[in-house]
This record gives sequence, C-alpha cells and structure tokens, in this order.
Amino acid sequence: MGRCVVTIQDVRTYTKDLPEYNFLSQGSEESTAELIDLCAEYAIEYFNHIAPVTTFSIDDFPQKGLLMQGICWQLAMSEMQNQVRNQVTYSAQGLTAGINDKAQLYQQLAEMHKYNFLQGAKEYKQYLNIAQAWGGSASPYVAVNRGNFRT
Repeated sequence: MGRCVVTIQDVRTYTKDLPEYNFLSQGSEESTAELIDLCAEYAIEYFNHIAPVTTFSIDDFPQKGLLMQGICWQLAMSEMQNQVRNQVTYSAQGLTAGINDKAQLYQQLAEMHKYNFLQGAKEYKQYLNIAQAWGGSASPYVAVNRGNFRT
C-alpha cells in the first residue's frame, strides 16, 4: 500500500475550517489539531474493527478519501455533542435567537459522512476478503477423477 497520510491541513481545507471562511467565529478555526488527530484515530480504529480485522494506521490507510469521510463523521459527531450541551435560545423584544442550535444539522452531516465511510469500508473489506481467499480454497471434487475432465 502507498502512504495515505491525511494531514490536518487536508482536513481543514476539505471542511473549509479556515480563518477566511469562518467569519462568524471571528476567523478562528472550529476544530483543534488535537481534535482532528483524535477523530482520525477513532475513524481508523472503527475501520480496523470491521471484519476482516485489519491493522491500518494513518501512514498506511488504504484510501485517503475514505479516511477523510471517517474523520468528518467523527468531527460532526463531536460538534453535535457541543451544540447539544451548549444550546441556548433567548428572546428579547420580540426577537428570538439561538446559540449553538445546530445540533440537528450536525447530526445530518454526521449521518451523511458515516454512510459514505461505512459504504466505502464495506466495499474495501469485501475486496480484502476476496483477495485473501484467492487461490486458497480448493474444490473437494478435485480428487474425484484427478482433474481428468472430458472435453
């Protein structure tokens, strides 16, 4: 396998988590480098535990795009937790506003990335399973006539 290595900058670029796009948060980044690393670790661990069990790491993960989906799934789940925990709705003089009221949107985002990740993982694990069996199973009928088949 080649080197996968999804970098923190790759994740920031893909998710548009860059200061020039985050004008509502005064140009700060939403996800810390530590959180992105943790989400990558969780995504790889989840992938590795899908049968057939594998031992991939960030350095040799088979598909960069698939890992990106797993990281985004975990990031959306993390932010959903934050949104639920810190959700506040207030009203003043007929105006109602909410802070951290996007949990449902993050849940939908998480579900989309989870679906993409699990679908890709399933396809890759099926490929691995087939590749591991190739040439490894013989037919019990080989001994019936020692391979002398009529033509």
